[in-house]
Amino acid sequence: MLFNIKFFFKIIISIKSRRLQPSSKRLLLVMPGFLLALAGLILFAFCETEENYWYIHSLWHILIASSILFFLPHKNSYKRGKTKKTDIIFKIN
Repeated sequence: MLFNIKFFFKIIISIKSRRLQPSSKRLLLVMPGFLLALAGLILFAFCETEENYWYIHSLWHILIASSILFFLPHKNSYKRGKTKKTDIIFKIN
């Protein structure tokens, strides 16, 4: 449900700003992640039988774990010096 709300607001922001949100470059970077996850789901849903359970399930884990790597933010997407630093003060009695 939360993903649907976030996706809906991304569409609204894209329409209002007349720009694709996220950028087309970011979409190209995450597309392999979506494809790997889709391949894992297809294997899990349609190809798994009792005879090949261990093989397909292992391959499913590999595909899903690999797809997660594409959704992580890239190092160059962070801007140095623009982060907010907050100080945490602990009071000891």
